Amino acid sequence: MLYCSLKARCWSLAFEYLRWFHSLSVNNHPLLLPTNRDLLFTRIFNAMNFVFCHSQNVSYHRYVMRALSRSRGNVALQMISGNNSLITGAYRHALGEYLRVWKQVPENPLVCMLIGLTFVHISCKKDICSRHMLALRGLAFMNRYQRLRGDNQETYYNAGRMFHQMNILPLAIHFYEMCLEVSASFWNYFAGNN
Repeated sequence: MLYCSLKARCWSLAFEYLRWFHSLSVNNHPLLLPTNRDLLFTRIFNAMNFVFCHSQNVSYHRYVMRALSRSRGNVALQMISGNNSLITGAYRHALGEYLRVWKQVPENPLVCMLIGLTFVHISCKKDICSRHMLALRGLAFMNRYQRLRGDNQETYYNAGRMFHQMNILPLAIHFYEMCLEVSASFWNYFAGNN
């Protein structure tokens, strides 16, 4: 049923199914093995995030907030709440959620990237007086993300995209070119081995 609703792009039906499945799993989780439970909740939260990326509805966010109040400290629900807030433009709420997650898992590169991007989004708003301080914090978290993730095409692209958003075009071009160089060397390596 979930698959059919996702393929039909009927996001409200997909969310209702996921909400039912999540509440059923929460109520019966003592019956599950720990590894099965973790995998099940990961799949449910990934599917919820997929639905939320395609359809924004206030009821979705309310459900996540209610579920989060019942299970404090749930990293996945906090990330989903932060992602919803980031998508809808509530950057301060997103930043609060991401910082709570970062306190629990400071070595997670995705969390560092999302915090950095949220700071950059806030710094690009018109009504901000401490724009430079926020941009520097965003750069610091993006640097941390790059150190944790390593120098690769993904990190170069994300850094270039961040500088592009801040309209620092020379640095954006630099990182985009580094991204393309890594891509070209990757394909040349495989072309030479065949």
